[in-house]
Amino acid sequence: MKAYCNILLGTLFLFSSSQCKQKFDLSPTLPPATQSGADTFGCLVNGKVMIPQSYDRSAICFNCLPLLGASYGPNNFSIYADEETDMATYYDLRLQIQNIPVIKGQTILLKSDTVKNGGFAVYSILLGKEYKTTNAATGELYISAKDTVKKIISGTFKFTAVTVTKDTVQVTDGRFDVRYQ
Repeated sequence: MKAYCNILLGTLFLFSSSQCKQKFDLSPTLPPATQSGADTFGCLVNGKVMIPQSYDRSAICFNCLPLLGASYGPNNFSIYADEETDMATYYDLRLQIQNIPVIKGQTILLKSDTVKNGGFAVYSILLGKEYKTTNAATGELYISAKDTVKKIISGTFKFTAVTVTKDTVQVTDGRFDVRYQ
């Protein structure tokens, strides 16, 4: 029984240190704009670099949620990226295209999330503000590469989004190169 417990504890330690621990970059830079399925994402939020990262994932975590994810269907695409800068500050950025073909070389207008056929963006701060694109505060998402065999989609984006109280955020120089589900 003791040997079993030691094996279990050793496995848990290895899992926690190899799967969830990441180095937090205090001065991140934007990743290069690639089209190879490098699983990268980055943008400037009001001039500050945002990349998917967590300040500390060293604790044992069986349910570490990915900081970057994407899904694709012929007429739908969504991508999200999360950044934790400390235990109390968590940022989430989501881009979504719904009910329109997703085509390489296409630019999609990002606007209201109530539109059934189109795209929208949301930037939120956990327990804080949620900024959304609207019909007046818009943006663009450009699909620069799409490979349905390798399940890769790449592109660039920029948008202005507002809160219900009309606070504004500017997201610029956005780029992603992801493998999707």
